[in-house]
Amino acid sequence: MPWDADVPKLGFSSGAPWLPLGAEHCALAVSAQEGNPYSSLAFVRERVGEKIICVFNLGAGAVNFDLPGDVTPLDVGTGRASLSGRRLTLGPFSAFFGRL
Repeated sequence: MPWDADVPKLGFSSGAPWLPLGAEHCALAVSAQEGNPYSSLAFVRERVGEKIICVFNLGAGAVNFDLPGDVTPLDVGTGRASLSGRRLTLGPFSAFFGRL
C-alpha cells in the first residue's frame, strides 16, 4: 500500500519495490485518502442484503469517523475502538467492522 504521496517510493519502502509505483498510485496513498470519507480506508461490502462497514485507522493517532447509519459492532476488529451513537473513534493502527 502506498503510504505518503509526497515522498520517494510513496513511503512504501526504503528499498526497491518489486512492482513499480508510478504517479498514478499517488491518489491511492493513505496521505491522499485520510480526509476523504469515501476513500477505501472506510468502505461497505454488501452481499445478499447484508452490509458490513470496514473502517481502518492506519495512522499513529486516534481518529473519529461518523458512520452512515446504525451499526452493530462485530467482534473481529483490532486495536482500540469506541462507538457512541454513530460516532466511531479508532485508536492508532486499528480496524473496526460492523453490520449496517
